[in-house]
Amino acid sequence: MTFFAARDANLHFGKFHVLRDISLEFEKSQVMVICGPSGSGKSTLIRSINRLAGPLTSGSILLEGRDLKSMSAKELHRRIGMVFQRFNLFQHLTVLDNIALPQRRVLGAQPEGGQGSRGEPSREGGPKGQMRRLSGAIVRRPAAAGGNLQGARHGS
Repeated sequence: MTFFAARDANLHFGKFHVLRDISLEFEKSQVMVICGPSGSGKSTLIRSINRLAGPLTSGSILLEGRDLKSMSAKELHRRIGMVFQRFNLFQHLTVLDNIALPQRRVLGAQPEGGQGSRGEPSREGGPKGQMRRLSGAIVRRPAAAGGNLQGARHGS
């Protein structure tokens, strides 16, 4: 069974057709890159998977053969992680606490290990900041994690 699949997914915002016949699939542990010019729907696709862009006009998105529409929001967010494009850390929390916060809120879990270091920048750009943001999604141990790492430079 395919781990993740989008089948003929379409989304309209009024008369504007923002996602048109999107079909893709990948297996667990496979890395998928979605690239395209600004305004082509990359972020909208990721937001649609996480139910943040409104319901699909037609088509389906499946996780392990199950349509995401059949999952409660809580179950969906336990299984699929997302890193927002403009993500800022809470300045009053350590880096570890910022990363563990979703795990505590969604899963009711307590962090393992040591303390984060205070004084870390609250808004770090470049690859380091992107990895910190991505780790926030991955630490929750979702079945799938997606994000918009816009502006990433290879080898930086």
